[in-house]
Amino acid sequence: MTKKLPRVAAVHDVSGYGKCALTVAMPVISAAGVEVCPLPTALLSTNTLFDNFTFFDYTPYMDAHIDHWKSLGLEFDSVYSGFLGSEKQIGQVERLIKEFNSGIAVIDPVMGDNGIVIKTYTPEMCRSMAHLVSIADVVTPNVTEACILTGRKYEGEELTEKECQEICEQIIAMGTGNVVLTGVQRGDGKIHNCGIEKENGYFDLTIDMLPYHMHGTGDLFTSVVVAALMRGYDLKAGVDSAANFVYDAMEYASQVQKNAKLIKKSGREKAERKVDSGEFLSGFRKDDRLIPVITLVLYLNPDIWDGPRSLSDMYAPYDDAIKPYINDYKINLISPAEFGHEDFMKFHTDLGKVLEFIKCSDDKGKMEKFKEENADFIFSAEAVLFLNETTHTKLTLNEDKEEISMCKALDDMCADAREEGRALGRTEGEYIGCITGELLMSKLVSVLLSKNKIDEIKQAADNEEIRKELYVKYSIV
Repeated sequence: MTKKLPRVAAVHDVSGYGKCALTVAMPVISAAGVEVCPLPTALLSTNTLFDNFTFFDYTPYMDAHIDHWKSLGLEFDSVYSGFLGSEKQIGQVERLIKEFNSGIAVIDPVMGDNGIVIKTYTPEMCRSMAHLVSIADVVTPNVTEACILTGRKYEGEELTEKECQEICEQIIAMGTGNVVLTGVQRGDGKIHNCGIEKENGYFDLTIDMLPYHMHGTGDLFTSVVVAALMRGYDLKAGVDSAANFVYDAMEYASQVQKNAKLIKKSGREKAERKVDSGEFLSGFRKDDRLIPVITLVLYLNPDIWDGPRSLSDMYAPYDDAIKPYINDYKINLISPAEFGHEDFMKFHTDLGKVLEFIKCSDDKGKMEKFKEENADFIFSAEAVLFLNETTHTKLTLNEDKEEISMCKALDDMCADAREEGRALGRTEGEYIGCITGELLMSKLVSVLLSKNKIDEIKQAADNEEIRKELYVKYSIV
C-alpha cells in the first residue's frame, strides 16, 4: 500500500513579482515531498513593498473554494496561512482549520516589517489576527508583528533575550501552542530566531547575519518550517533547518545577482550574447562560477553516528537504470567519534580541541591523556559554555569569566566529581543502613512474637541499645 503524501492547505497571496507568498511556499514545500493545495487570498502585481501595486481581493471566492474541497472529502495535515487580504479572511482560515481535521495549524501573521504595517491591513484586521493566533499550533511573527500582537511599542529589531522570552510568553498566553519570534538582532552579527516549544520550553538559535536584505525570506523561512514539521522534525530542528536554508539561498542568490549586474554594466551581454539566449536572460554565463556555500552538521556526541547520511540512504530499493535521474542530498556530518588525532590537528581554531574534548568526555583514560597533551591550552569562555551544554562536564571559568586553562578546568571538574561521589556515597550508605536496620528489626520482632515477648518488642522499638542487645541475645547478628 502506497503511503499518502502529507497535505498542506497553503493560504497566501499570489504576487506576480517579488519572490514571496505562494510563489515561494509551493516549490519549497513540494520539494520536501509534501502535497501543497493553494488557496489564494489576493492577486497582486508585486509584493506589498513596492509602490502602486495592483490588488485583487479574493475574499468573495474563498468560501466556494473551501466548499468544493469539502465536497471532495479532503483532509489536510496542516493549514498554513500567510498574507490575508481582508478581515473576513481571518474567519475563513479559522473555518478551514476547524472543518478539515488539520493536524497542525501554522500561522505566519503577515502584517508588517521594520515597524511598518502593510498598507492593506486595517487596525481591525490587526486586532482580529490575535484571534487566529489563539487557535494556532505554531505562530511565526517577526519583531514588528509580535509587537502588534502583544501591544508592545516597536523600538527596532534589537531585543534582549529577556525581552524575547517575555514576548514569546505573551503570545503563548494568547492560546497558541508554540511560537517562533524571527529575525531578532542583538548587535552581535547574528540573526536570532527565538521561541517556545510546547514540549521543551524556550530556545534561542542563531545564524550569521548577511550584509544585505532580500524579499520573501520570511515566507521562505516559515515554508521550510512547515515542510520540516510535515516530515517529522520537531519545531526547534525545523527552525534551525529553515535558518540555514534561508542563509544558503540568500548567499547563492547574491552571487548570481552581483554577477548579472557586472555583466550588464560592462555591456558584454550585447556584444557577446544573443538577446534571447539562456545566458543573456539569466545574467549568468557558461564560464561564470559560484563560490560554494557549505553547510556542516556537527554531531555533538562521543558515540558513532548511526543514522542516514544522505537522502539516498533513505530510499527504498530501485532500478539502477533510473539512478542518474534521482537527486541526492548529502549531510556534511562532522562527528568527533570518527576523527583521529591528526584530524583534530587540522583545525586552526578552538573547534579542533572542543571536538576532541567531546570525543574523550565519556572515557576516563582518554580524558587523562587529553589533559596531559593539552595542559597549557586555554579554552575561551564561549568554548567552555559550549562544552558544558553538549557534554556531561561542568567546567568553571576564572573570576573574569573570559577563559580557563585545560589543566585547571579538568582538575576542577575532577574535584567536583569526587565531592559529588562522596555525597552520593553518604546518601547511598544511609539508605542501605536504613534497609538493613528494617530487616534486622523485622527478624527480631518475629522471634519475640514466637516467644510471646511483647514487652521486649516495645523496648526494642524505643531503645537502640536494648535493640542491639536483643540482636546478639537471639543470634540475629
